[in-house]
Amino acid sequence: MAKNFQEKIKQLIMEKVDMTNLTAAQQNKIVLQLLDNISLKISLDVFEKLDEEARQKAIKFLKVEDKDVFLNYLNTKIKNLSELVERNISETIEEFKKLSET
Repeated sequence: MAKNFQEKIKQLIMEKVDMTNLTAAQQNKIVLQLLDNISLKISLDVFEKLDEEARQKAIKFLKVEDKDVFLNYLNTKIKNLSELVERNISETIEEFKKLSET
């Protein structure tokens, strides 16, 4: 994930997840774990929507680490990519909140 995007997600996590009783180290650990989970969930969802040829091309873009080309390519292949990303972020945060309530 791009740095700017990660920072936005971190901020959203801090707003949505009550961590007031936790130390800064504990909060950071939770945020990092949620970022990893969000990234994985988005990746799985994105690659599930691509056909085999599109997956191979996307992997090729990732290997050369050209994030802009990769994101532009995904935007051409996946309708409503931004909605998919937002949905995965929200779902992951909500799942964590439910788990942490028990």
